[in-house]
Amino acid sequence: MLRKRQSPGRQSDDKAMTNDQVEKVKMHLSEYTVHIQGAAVALWLLLYILAFVDNNSIGLNSKTNLIEFKDVIDLSDFAKCGETPPPVEQVGKDLKSFWFSQFPDAVPDELTRSLVQGLTGLSTGAKSYYAQSRSIKRCQGGGTTVACMQIHPMFGAKTEELIPAFNPEVFYFMRNPNTIFPAHQNSKAIKYGGQIGQTPEDGWRIFRDTYFSTMSEAWKDQLMAWKQMDYYNVAMYLPLEDLMRPTLGPQLVKEMAAIFRSRGYATIDDADIPCLWYQSIGKDKLELFQRVRFEYDVYTPGFTKEQIKLLATGLEVFANEVKDDAKLVEILRRYLESVRHETRLDHAWVNQTRTR
Repeated sequence: MLRKRQSPGRQSDDKAMTNDQVEKVKMHLSEYTVHIQGAAVALWLLLYILAFVDNNSIGLNSKTNLIEFKDVIDLSDFAKCGETPPPVEQVGKDLKSFWFSQFPDAVPDELTRSLVQGLTGLSTGAKSYYAQSRSIKRCQGGGTTVACMQIHPMFGAKTEELIPAFNPEVFYFMRNPNTIFPAHQNSKAIKYGGQIGQTPEDGWRIFRDTYFSTMSEAWKDQLMAWKQMDYYNVAMYLPLEDLMRPTLGPQLVKEMAAIFRSRGYATIDDADIPCLWYQSIGKDKLELFQRVRFEYDVYTPGFTKEQIKLLATGLEVFANEVKDDAKLVEILRRYLESVRHETRLDHAWVNQTRTR
């Protein structure tokens, strides 16, 4: 039914709204709009967080500042591991050493010693470059040295004079900066400060904010020093994150053994290596690392927003600089994703004892 067109100036039969009423309606509509927008934003954030936790299989306990990963680790295949296999006999002549290098505390020295001794049967197989005695200097002496462990950048003259005693293949242990920096700080506190277990979180924050730039540069320089040498070549990258996984760790040790054999060393059979790997690390440490990606589970060491951004940028630039090294690029890309999505956001250290 058509309604008559209302002539100008004629009032409708419905009550006309006053200007005050119009303004009140506008005000209420504005409030509803704000509430709806706020609810929409809150819902979007909730869905984003749920998707993030689900996709990355992690959860953050806000009371303890601990990130726990929900990946399942299956160690059932190693339950059958009994005694370690009998040591092999080394009959090779003029056996040379290998450099085993890393940024400090990427991989524990005791793990390297256990793996090298288990593979070769040599109790003197792994030595620290920095251990000196009357009979041992720069890893030479005191029995055959397979692995010479060192943790600081080596340049030109220091390594060239040692070439006659070393094979050209270098083994390089790696670890993501978002865990290696706090691991290094914790290790120093234990060695030199009498710390037991994980350091207090403010201790980590002070160390991190003081040495972040220095550590970031050294983490890269340590590796690049080896890559730029003429005689030596990085034969294997051994990321701790892979070494601690039952699906990847034993295979890395098998590849290590193959390089040993190529230079005249005798090793245990490949079939015995998975059990050597398992016994060298241990069930408890494997399960803990899989759960929290760290040696301790009091809290997850975090980084500030700016530091996370700098770590990510640094890894991306580094990957572009070494683009011809496909294996290294693949590791750096993985580290980049972890820094972006698995690093706990923390605040800068605040001196609570400072007087106002």
